[in-house]
Amino acid sequence: TRQRFMDVILNESKRLADLINDLIALAEIEYGSIIIDRQPHNLKELLEKAFFSFEDQAHEKKIKYELIVPQNLALVAVDAQRFVQALEHLIENAVKFTGFDGSISIETKQSEKNIEIIIADTGCGIPSRYLERIFEKFYQVDQSTTRAVEGAGIGLSLARHIVDLHGGKITVTSQEGHGTTVRVAFPKDQLAYSEVE
Repeated sequence: TRQRFMDVILNESKRLADLINDLIALAEIEYGSIIIDRQPHNLKELLEKAFFSFEDQAHEKKIKYELIVPQNLALVAVDAQRFVQALEHLIENAVKFTGFDGSISIETKQSEKNIEIIIADTGCGIPSRYLERIFEKFYQVDQSTTRAVEGAGIGLSLARHIVDLHGGKITVTSQEGHGTTVRVAFPKDQLAYSEVE
């Protein structure tokens, strides 16, 4: 019993610390005081770091959880901490709203001009009337399928701001009851390592 209570205290403390850090980061972005420290990074490794952060949670819900990346992903110039933070918020949302035995895929595609990260889930979906507002600070979709899920309405807003700071764009398509697909697209010239050499 003591161990169970200790685990609850530790988990809640971590959740509170994460929320405080997200609020600080969001405030820094909104007031223009955040500094993006672009350094060269292996994009595959950044994707794996975000992906594996939620592997246990996905497996607990018996979710088919997969990462699909090409072998020759570009070396990118990003703020690794912020970049992974944005991906983690997007993946966390997918895990939260995907039910037992569902599926989530994180796929990366690259063309001559763009790098695209696609997070697709088979969760509860988002009604079309809410789609335009889901990236607003503190906004939460208020319906029976989402009300029981914990959250403060910070993660998606922070993710969008971080993606914007890296020159990218987030788009969302969703069908209520059938899942959601989030696309994060970056023009290659915005992430090119050669810009910071």
